[in-house]
Amino acid sequence: GSLGSGSLVQNMPPALQYNGTSTNFETNINISSSLGANNSTFSAWFRSEEGSGDGTILSGYVGSDPSRWDLWVDGDNSRIRFVEHDGNNDINYTFANNDTAWHQVTLTNDVTANTATLYFDGVLAGSCSVPNDLTTDGELQAGDGGGAGGFLSGSIRDVRMYNTELSVTQVPELFAGTFSDTTNLLIHYDLEDPTDTTPANQGSVSANGTVSNGAWDYSEYNLNQIGAGSVSGSV
Repeated sequence: GSLGSGSLVQNMPPALQYNGTSTNFETNINISSSLGANNSTFSAWFRSEEGSGDGTILSGYVGSDPSRWDLWVDGDNSRIRFVEHDGNNDINYTFANNDTAWHQVTLTNDVTANTATLYFDGVLAGSCSVPNDLTTDGELQAGDGGGAGGFLSGSIRDVRMYNTELSVTQVPELFAGTFSDTTNLLIHYDLEDPTDTTPANQGSVSANGTVSNGAWDYSEYNLNQIGAGSVSGSV
């Protein structure tokens, strides 16, 4: 079968819930030292709270590092926004913010072509140039208040980083839950155990993450609005 434009609801384990003011998840894994000069893929599921504003989903934001970047919910403009700060190159994808549904964002980086590509719910959303690639010398964080979007008001689960660029056919498989190749999976935190504030990385890098000031979201995993949005950006 195939995924159409309707909804596919799955009962899933709980997810880490962010309070919009202090909740943070640190992977405690350095992006640069883990990726080296390789292509990369970053992915996470998120859900925005109704009435919430901006909020960081994934961040490689580190001081003045030229590769620093953010992927966040721009609530005031109802869009997902990716920015590589040094070059101010960005991708903007409009979606129904505050719909309280679960969505997946996936960001890939081709270091040879110097491009970043954004997917929303498994569908290509746009791309832009990133002359400094995404291998920032800092750790990958989720919902981090230090990023451009500030603290997220919502929930995040299934945080991943691969040291390869997933293809335009593999990303929809990741969204649908049918992509099973873990060869290049460096970081994987499912964030679904309410009792674990120092979860072990399920990827190949040995580390434990840190959950700060989190609660737990028991809502259903709703795979919907596939391709429902529009895209703009700059190169």
